[in-house]
Amino acid sequence: MNTASLVRSRLESNEPQDTILEVLRKYDGKRLTTRHAEKINQAIPALDCRISKRYGMTAIEWGNYWSSGGTTGGSLHMAHCDINVVIDVAFILEKNKAYFSAKDTRNETRQKALADPVTCAAVDAAIQRYQEAKGVMETLLLNPAFDADRSFIEKEIESENEY
Repeated sequence: MNTASLVRSRLESNEPQDTILEVLRKYDGKRLTTRHAEKINQAIPALDCRISKRYGMTAIEWGNYWSSGGTTGGSLHMAHCDINVVIDVAFILEKNKAYFSAKDTRNETRQKALADPVTCAAVDAAIQRYQEAKGVMETLLLNPAFDADRSFIEKEIESENEY
C-alpha cells in the first residue's frame, strides 16, 4: 500500500462549491430566485444546479443529489425556510462547513501528512507487517488443534483491534 497515494486521492476539490458561492456573493442580501440557479449553471454548465425547497428548508443542489439519495452531487443549505429566501453568504458558509472550512481543515491535515514522507513510509511498512502477521495468524488458526476455539480466538483478536 502507498499511504501517500491514498492520502493524495482523498484531497477534496474546492469545486463546484467555490464557484457557486462566487456567483451567489454577487447577490448577497437579495431574494433567491431560479435565475440564480441559471447563473450558476451558466458558470458551470455541466453542474445541473437547481433550487430545492422541501421540509421547510431551501437548498441549492447539483449533480443528481436528490434523485440519487445524496450519493452523488451535493447540496448547499440556503435557509431554514422555503419562502422569501434571501441569499446570505455568511449563513451559507456557517451552515455548510463540510463544503468550506471543514474541507479546508481536512485538506490541510492531508497536506501535512503528504509533507512527511518518512512517516508515510513508516505507515506503509507497518501496514505491510500487519498484513503479514494477519496472514500468519490465519494460517496458524487453521491447525485442527484450534477447531473448537477458532471463531472465539478470531473474535478476541478483532475486539483487541477495536478503538
